[in-house]
Amino acid sequence: MPSEFAHDRLVGHRGWPAVAPENSLEGMTAALATGTRWVEFDVQLTSDGVPIVIHDRGLGRTGTAPTRVLDSDWATLAGAPVHQPSRWGDRYLGAQLPMLTQMVDLIIAQHHACAFVDVRPQSVRRHGARATLDAIAPICSPAGERLILISFDQAFVALAKAASMRCGWIIRSWSEGTCRALAELSPEFVFCRYDRLPGGELPAGPWRWAVYTVDAPDRALELMARGVQLVETDDIGRMRGELAGLARSPLGG
Repeated sequence: MPSEFAHDRLVGHRGWPAVAPENSLEGMTAALATGTRWVEFDVQLTSDGVPIVIHDRGLGRTGTAPTRVLDSDWATLAGAPVHQPSRWGDRYLGAQLPMLTQMVDLIIAQHHACAFVDVRPQSVRRHGARATLDAIAPICSPAGERLILISFDQAFVALAKAASMRCGWIIRSWSEGTCRALAELSPEFVFCRYDRLPGGELPAGPWRWAVYTVDAPDRALELMARGVQLVETDDIGRMRGELAGLARSPLGG
């Protein structure tokens, strides 16, 4: 991967939630319009196995009703509002719960863009790692290497890797057990909360380190200096603007 400026190592976390509803087509479109190469969004399966783009277990926070995703079929959820009225009022009233197919089409249309697809562990537990991968992989396939599957679920990541898909493991915290599992799994990316990174020098391997969620330019630069290659942010436009031209920092790997 070529050298990149610091602002090109930022990842739009769930799109651009500082200016538009998270995990919405509107928010992702806004993020991609900044010129960012990297975005991230969450995926779960409905009760009948349809991949949809949402982080929470239900629609209470981002929508208007506390409908549980895993217990509802797509016919029930289709057209559900996700305009985050508690934050945005009626500004994004037309925002609807996206299907994974819609988000993938959006990424494909932006030839510069790559997306991390965070497969939520609750869907893996409900449907099983194999069934979850089988539901998601064919939809992601047209985007080729520009979509990377990531998950907290180690078994899912292992299956994705065995299927020759780009993948990453999201670790909850650092421990000796995590270190051993990481060496065995050997994913392309390792994601971690920035304040839960291992102390000192980051463990090296064939993976790239990514952290979430950072909205302060100084902290992002400090993390990059430690060896973090990608930094997720909720405010991709502002962060790109503030970091642009400040430092040239090659992306390792």
